[in-house]
Amino acid sequence: MNKYERNKNPEFWSRHHDDCNCGSFALDVTDWFCPYDNGGDYTLEYREELFINLMNEGYSREDIMEQITQRDVEEILRVCPWLEVVESLNEVSSNERLIAYRLCLKKEDFDDGEIDEDFHFRVRIGGFWFEKCGMEAIRFCSDQNVEEAEWLSSDNLVYDGEIIFFRVKN
Repeated sequence: MNKYERNKNPEFWSRHHDDCNCGSFALDVTDWFCPYDNGGDYTLEYREELFINLMNEGYSREDIMEQITQRDVEEILRVCPWLEVVESLNEVSSNERLIAYRLCLKKEDFDDGEIDEDFHFRVRIGGFWFEKCGMEAIRFCSDQNVEEAEWLSSDNLVYDGEIIFFRVKN
């Protein structure tokens, strides 16, 4: 049984839900979404240890984000079997719902030997990109070219990791 239930109410997102986050909105699920702690082996503790071990082994910030992103993607696909990774944006029409996922790993903290990280989702609906930052309201992304720019959040986080795109399977 999946931990996450897909939203079946077309009016659900027309009102504010502070118990839903960026992943909830982008993936259209009715609970707070995390790419870990979903009843499998990939727990928050395991993920945090992975960050620290990779850092201690001398991996670069970019390599660490790449490895964590790939592990997160495996978990997202495990708990959201209705999704598939989009290898090329040429595979999707400009109006198709598209989900983007990316990590933030604060560079200044990493340079000081600490891990301060976060994940973020954005979603393209009707050709336009939207996001929901934590408990905040859904908002239109001011920079619609999600591939070209770093993503900035209201918490002064900079998401600059690799972007992974998903869509709902046909």
